[in-house]
Amino acid sequence: MTRRVLIFGLAALALLVGGWLGVGHLLTTTVEVSPVEVSLADAGVVRPEQPPGAKAPTRPDGAPEQAQTRVTVEEIRGRVERRKPPEPWRTARIGDNLGTQEFVRTGPRGRAGLVVGPRARLTVDHTSEVSVREITAVTHRFRLEQGRLAVDYRRDGKRVLQIESKDGAAVARTKEASFSVLQTEETVAVATTTGQVDLSAAGKTVKVEQGQQSVVQQAAPPAAPVTIPKEILLKVARARLPARESARTTILKGQTQPGNRVLVGGKPAEVDARGRFTIKVPLQPGGNQIVVVTEDPAGRRKERVLQYFAVSSGARVDDLKVDWGKRPKLDVTWDKRPK
Repeated sequence: MTRRVLIFGLAALALLVGGWLGVGHLLTTTVEVSPVEVSLADAGVVRPEQPPGAKAPTRPDGAPEQAQTRVTVEEIRGRVERRKPPEPWRTARIGDNLGTQEFVRTGPRGRAGLVVGPRARLTVDHTSEVSVREITAVTHRFRLEQGRLAVDYRRDGKRVLQIESKDGAAVARTKEASFSVLQTEETVAVATTTGQVDLSAAGKTVKVEQGQQSVVQQAAPPAAPVTIPKEILLKVARARLPARESARTTILKGQTQPGNRVLVGGKPAEVDARGRFTIKVPLQPGGNQIVVVTEDPAGRRKERVLQYFAVSSGARVDDLKVDWGKRPKLDVTWDKRPK
């Protein structure tokens, strides 16, 4: 009897020890499964031990993850600069990544190409300035501070591209289109090459279809879209010859289509709601050549070259003629004998 009790006791002890070892094994196995490792794999994060050349993480729509967070400088011509306040302006380089609240500007002969992932390309035209406002999975938002911005934007899910005027009062939105936005002192104009752009201001929205343009004047709703004009209007004439004591300057007056940009000697002239402009131009003693250029929202240009002769302080103007024709000219005769 005592022997049987001893045998059963040893057997029970063996089962107890075996069970304890089995539970310990299970506990050990459970601890070895790292929840961090599973989380990284689910998130698609590339681990350090992954071999070179592995694919970058992607969003559910298949686009690279970094495409929604970077604005990259892809092209540079002439003078192009970048700045993030309060830092000063510095030279931009191909491959630079622009963050939110960062600005890029171009000189008189400059141009910058910006890309946001594989589906969006923006071209900052000469004498222009653009800032990056928001780059997220649902919105690409930029602000045109001055000049002209050309856009080629392809559909990317539900994401929307938004271009704002310098004061934010006018907004152009699209999911897919090729178009241009032109910002002057008085107006914002949108011209659409392909697709459709919604232009909003003062509580009103118009749809600018392919081959159309619309203009927003200050504090006014957008004008009804019209077909992009076949010809660019540019009329220029010297309005008057200043008095002798200020004969080193002259006044230019002219007209173009509303929404166009006018540059006189490379400097912007203010164009009013009717397309008229007036600008004072400095002159050098003797002969002067002044180049007047107008650009429409689609990027087309028209140019006039005007010849001036600056009258010396001792000269007397005897005759003044102004011609508003296709080739305006100013004829001045003077008596070189001082008074």
